[in-house]
Amino acid sequence: YTMLLSTASSIVPLEPGDQPRRPAVPRRYEAGADEYRYFSVRFPAAAHDQPLHFAVTPLTGDPDLYLAASSQDTPVRPDKTDSTWSSAEQEGQAQHRYEHLTVATSDRGRCSGSGCTYYLSVQADHAPSTFSVVAWAGDTAVQLVEGGRQAGELPAGGTRYYVAHVAGSHSDLSIVADMASGAARLYARVGKKAGPQPEEHSWSSDTGSDLGIEIRHDDAEFCTNCEIHVAVACEAACSYTLVSGANQTVAVLEDGAPAREEVSPGSYEYFKLYLSEKTVDVEVVLTVFSGNPDIYATVDGANPRPTRGNFQWSSEDAASDVLLIDHRDELLTGCQLEQDTCVLYIGVYGQDDEAVSSFSLLASAYPVSSAFHVALPTAIEGDYDAYPADFGPALPRSPLTGALVQAEPKHACSELTNAAALSGKIVLVQRGPRDDTACPLPHAYFANKIKRVQDAGAVGVVMANNVEGSLVFMGAVSGDHATLVEVPSVFVSKATGDLLERHLHDDAGVFVQLASPSGRVPLLVDGEPQHGVSGHSQWRYYELFTPPGADDVTVSVTPDFGNPDLFVRVRDYPDTLRYTWSSESEGGDTIHIAADDPDLCRQCALVVGVLGQASDTSYTLTYSVSETLLTLQGGVPVSEQSVPAGEYRYYRMWVGSTESAITVSVTGDGDVDLFFSFTNRRPKDGVKGKDYQKKAAGRNTCWTVDCGQTIMGGDAIHVKGGDDIICKPESGVRHSPCLAYVGVTSQRNSTFTLLYSVDESTAPTRLRDAVALAVAQPTAGDYKYYSFAVGDAAAGEGVSPGEPVLSPFTISVRPSSGDPDVYVLGPVPSSALDSGLRPDRNKTCDGFVAGGQPEADCYTHRSTGSAGELVSITPDASECWSASNSSCVYIIGVYSFSPTQYTITASSDEATELLFPNTASLNILRGETHKKYRFRVSADERLHVLLTPFAGNPDLFARFGR
Repeated sequence: YTMLLSTASSIVPLEPGDQPRRPAVPRRYEAGADEYRYFSVRFPAAAHDQPLHFAVTPLTGDPDLYLAASSQDTPVRPDKTDSTWSSAEQEGQAQHRYEHLTVATSDRGRCSGSGCTYYLSVQADHAPSTFSVVAWAGDTAVQLVEGGRQAGELPAGGTRYYVAHVAGSHSDLSIVADMASGAARLYARVGKKAGPQPEEHSWSSDTGSDLGIEIRHDDAEFCTNCEIHVAVACEAACSYTLVSGANQTVAVLEDGAPAREEVSPGSYEYFKLYLSEKTVDVEVVLTVFSGNPDIYATVDGANPRPTRGNFQWSSEDAASDVLLIDHRDELLTGCQLEQDTCVLYIGVYGQDDEAVSSFSLLASAYPVSSAFHVALPTAIEGDYDAYPADFGPALPRSPLTGALVQAEPKHACSELTNAAALSGKIVLVQRGPRDDTACPLPHAYFANKIKRVQDAGAVGVVMANNVEGSLVFMGAVSGDHATLVEVPSVFVSKATGDLLERHLHDDAGVFVQLASPSGRVPLLVDGEPQHGVSGHSQWRYYELFTPPGADDVTVSVTPDFGNPDLFVRVRDYPDTLRYTWSSESEGGDTIHIAADDPDLCRQCALVVGVLGQASDTSYTLTYSVSETLLTLQGGVPVSEQSVPAGEYRYYRMWVGSTESAITVSVTGDGDVDLFFSFTNRRPKDGVKGKDYQKKAAGRNTCWTVDCGQTIMGGDAIHVKGGDDIICKPESGVRHSPCLAYVGVTSQRNSTFTLLYSVDESTAPTRLRDAVALAVAQPTAGDYKYYSFAVGDAAAGEGVSPGEPVLSPFTISVRPSSGDPDVYVLGPVPSSALDSGLRPDRNKTCDGFVAGGQPEADCYTHRSTGSAGELVSITPDASECWSASNSSCVYIIGVYSFSPTQYTITASSDEATELLFPNTASLNILRGETHKKYRFRVSADERLHVLLTPFAGNPDLFARFGR
């Protein structure tokens, strides 16, 4: 290591390296909000005819880079008002997530000679930032710090070089590129510059995972106390962060950027996240591609490698995990008080006993109190919890500061008596009251009150609750003036409102600030699914960066439960009134943006908003461009997929072991066919062995995976465990984990659901709300298991205001042959999925306490008819969320009394179920209620909808459109 002492005003020298002898060395630093850190670099004489590169890798916050050159002895400190080059976003320029500057050889601002010095200033824009900075010339390699992240950007056809030092230990070495945009190939070899030609590398990402390089300690070319040279090459423009590390390395996470990784059975992978802000909610989301990893976390610096036996927080769901740490948590606040920069340490454990688990890890720190700050009087100075309105302009990045004045009357429901005093001020308004005389509708609507004080000249509004309780979200409603609101506003608690009101008559008055949260927006990666949760009427935001080419862009959200809506806006946060594209259908939503759409920009940021509409929601979000391979999650169906007639959609999936049995099934309309391969990234119909290795394009009358690979209503491909094709690339050397590839095609425009599952050692298949799955159980006496989670989004404090409202749901099994029976166990804690607990037809759960965990396999609900099975359940919030239970999970077992083929659906009363042609949906209506369905019309054909009542007198209504 190197150690360097500096002050905040020091100009720190950087080491630019000297190709090919020494690599450039990055330095990690921190800066407070709006503060600068200063650096200088002198390049060797050989660099005079080479381009000069400068890069800042943000780990937290949003740093900007400013650069100047000078041949004078007097140091220069460039800033946002005076610099020769700048990475700060400029109007009309391409947008980038990372800060890069390149000074070309022909640039007139360059200097030369022995006295030439380049001065760098890195500013933490609006929020504290932790970052690393490095400078190099030409093709000089950049040193990779073990476990650290190094950002990179390349033009089409570009290559960048790095060096990783291997310590004197016999541990496997991994080198992974986490992409922000585009796709990259990695090449590596010992001691010499690497490249794409066969003679230029010993290892590459062209074989195996396709996403990185793993060099095993028993590899014939592995070395210790040596240097591994790495090359990153991109066919099209790309942006990425590169990380290298040996086993047990604690890898640094970038705030808001997902990191892909693998963990072996019974082993750990370790990470850390810097928490630069002092008051943050922390969210750690584990999106599982295969296997069953669990999260353990701590802020105890004496324990930087948390385990199952030594941790402070954990999430052990069998599916994707979400760990939420509230900003008021005593352990977190203690760390923030004791440390200049608190560090969250994360351990991911491979719970799967038989196969490697593959996952992405997204850690985000959300500042919770920067929206509303009291500046004066000093007696109450500080940050206060507040929710910004869902309508009106977004809160400004630079704080809006002003004197606070109270509206008269306080509720602003009627004509203002002090309108002249509100001009140019931030106005305090009281919510309510619920009184048809004093404050009748529509005057009582949030937007109408804000519009009234806006018309008096107010520049901002603080809406205070008039009752004790949780904060609420101010949303637009039908008939209000939300579209006319042009000033920012926030909602605060009654206690905060009362405190402000008491000090309004102080001599100095009350001065407040409104500002947008300064957290880094989570990044969506092309082709990678991202799990997420959102509370009732709560927004979750993400950003993606469009490629330079003429590609279509598709953004999809698939709910596990609830009804998320999707909004996309160019370069800014969307809401229900301001957006560029939106989809507000019941159930899943997809936005397809054509390449020739005039609103679609190139090399720019699109901000994606997911709104938990009318209920808590748990979902998976995906973003892709033309020809992207979407990554499938084991046991998690991906719905709302579509393929035009005669074309293909491509997917990939992680396989954790060469002994894993694999099944890929598709359910949809039209005649959808599957093609599967471990060697061809885009399998299609053609020559077996070259274009595909297995296909499912058999007879529609065949319904088992043993007969033409086709099931009724869809196709399925099954690969037996240990099959010679599993994880065997063209080189012929089998190695797991690896990637398998699937192509889906149809002879007509088709909509479908795709499911990838591994053999019975994996967790139960996860049912998504109102998404049907076609299944075959060809052996009598077999079970297939499923899980359905209700209300995960409400499990964490601060995620959802108020008490969770759970919708009743129905489990429906519709056989097309045979006799399936349904047995249900629940609600149980999510840990029951890991424990192997399953429903058993032979034992009722006597004495079972809902929300607890029975000692043996048993069932709490069942349906054993002969013409289809229905189980209707009304969950109780008190049973689902207790001191020992943080989620509401039901485990479903389908028993094949005889060989059977069926479609299974778990559908909440509020969900809108997707119907497929000629496939019946069996359901229950409770009293004066509605059950909603939808059907995609893909051809100009006569449409028949038939309702068959078994009891009661249901009515049928239909319309086209939303």
